[in-house]
Amino acid sequence: DANANSSKCNICGHKVPKKSARNNWKHLEKHHYHEYQEYKRVRQKKEQQATPQFGRRNVLPAGGKQLTPAESLQPKKLYSANDQKKQQEITSVLAMALNANSLPHSLIEALSVMDLRYIFPARDGMKKAITGETEKLKEEMAERLKKAHKISICVDLWSKQSLLESYIRITAQFYDKEKNLLCYISLALCNIEERHMAEVILHEVKKCLEEWKVPDSKVQCIVTDNGSNVIKAFRNS
Repeated sequence: DANANSSKCNICGHKVPKKSARNNWKHLEKHHYHEYQEYKRVRQKKEQQATPQFGRRNVLPAGGKQLTPAESLQPKKLYSANDQKKQQEITSVLAMALNANSLPHSLIEALSVMDLRYIFPARDGMKKAITGETEKLKEEMAERLKKAHKISICVDLWSKQSLLESYIRITAQFYDKEKNLLCYISLALCNIEERHMAEVILHEVKKCLEEWKVPDSKVQCIVTDNGSNVIKAFRNS
């Protein structure tokens, strides 16, 4: 009866006062201990199957022992370094993140204390991963340069007295038909130890274009500042 103030036990027929799950559990534990243990075991098994591995709440293991925080984070199955695609994907993302943000490789050792399903590579392994991702990125950029119809080259030189060093940066701009985008790629950032003579500047630019396999016939224009040495370098080239 929905309006009744008690519930009836299906085993002994006893009426449990103040109908509630708590009172029913107490009655079952006190008067029907074996049935109580069996019901508890079945209930825990269902909860463990229905609850995700991470983020469990109030679920005890089969032995009835409360897990420590470290044990609760302990994974049951690790990603394999050789077989699992997920392991390789995470390694690639980490390698690109470390490289793009100029983070130290020793950061991997600090992250490896985290007990996750991902197996963190050693520092040397991460160096190899970064090198591999860099080479893959360069190959992709070279392929896009190869497909470009015309390329504009931008050359910029600057020096800083406090550093006592000079640098040249060479970038390429082109239109990507496949993606319908104007692309911008940094081809080189080099330190120039010699004087900024026209011959030195021209040599650095030609060396860079040869490394990226960009023929002179594909270069539409070269954009520079108003420096007389830079203008002289490309006036007759």
